[in-house]
Amino acid sequence: MNHLYDCIIIGGSYAGLSAALVLGRALRSVLVIDSGMPCNRYTPHAQSYLTRDGVAPDALRELAMADVRKYQTVHFVEDKAETALRDGIKFCINTYSGKEYKGRKVLIATGVRDIFPDIPGFEACWGKSVIHCPYCHGYESRGYKAAILCSENTGFGYLKTIRHWNPDLTVFLQSGCTFSEDELAQLHIAKVKIVDVPVVEIIESGGLMSEVILADGSRRPFRVLFAPVPSQQTNHLARDFGCNISEDRDLIICEETGVTSQYGVFAAGDCTVEHGRQLAFATANGMSAAFSINHQLIEEDFIESLLGK
Repeated sequence: MNHLYDCIIIGGSYAGLSAALVLGRALRSVLVIDSGMPCNRYTPHAQSYLTRDGVAPDALRELAMADVRKYQTVHFVEDKAETALRDGIKFCINTYSGKEYKGRKVLIATGVRDIFPDIPGFEACWGKSVIHCPYCHGYESRGYKAAILCSENTGFGYLKTIRHWNPDLTVFLQSGCTFSEDELAQLHIAKVKIVDVPVVEIIESGGLMSEVILADGSRRPFRVLFAPVPSQQTNHLARDFGCNISEDRDLIICEETGVTSQYGVFAAGDCTVEHGRQLAFATANGMSAAFSINHQLIEEDFIESLLGK
């Protein structure tokens, strides 16, 4: 445990693996700490990923792992980071299994945790027939009679976007959902059905919904339900390091290069504010952060060489 890694990557999904691949090719010693619980574990297929459109996320991750494992300086630990702190110019990561790892740089690529409403059947359908991203699942949902579960974090623009794929659209106004009279009038003109009785249960089989039950006991048949749920950080590591956090969205604030407000700490993937939640974005984001990490290490190594260390 006394080994000092050039970089510790917390999170071994697409952003983390992309960064590990670049850093391995840059001859850097890397440790990837991953719990094996990626955010997209609910969905059976991933879309819009060039050359792998429609492939299961787990299969994509196995392909990525095979690529990264070719580089002998990259190591993997199946564990979960619990605490993080700065020790001088180094960083210490303590895990749930009681291990401590040290690195010169840290990349947080832990994704986010979606917060599900307390509706029976919701979680079972998540990523299958209850979905949030039209760019991930809109093509597969086209032509179906669809609904949107509107809560306090649902914007009017989201409704217009979903209508592009599903013109036969019903909007369920859940608790906390507020639209202006003008917005409701526009939806009416656009032939979007508005129901102000909330959904209280989803009837499903194997994650495929057949109907929803409303608070008044009535039932409505649907095959697809869009639900833009809120999300949160999966851990408090960024806060432990003192990184700036977008409090309204609970995301790490960083530059496009992955640089956070704390020197030596980087962030990439869904846990940041820099991009949408797509595999291609996360992969590119991880690569960009790896470039920044390696360049920072190069500068430090060069200065040390000048000082004769």
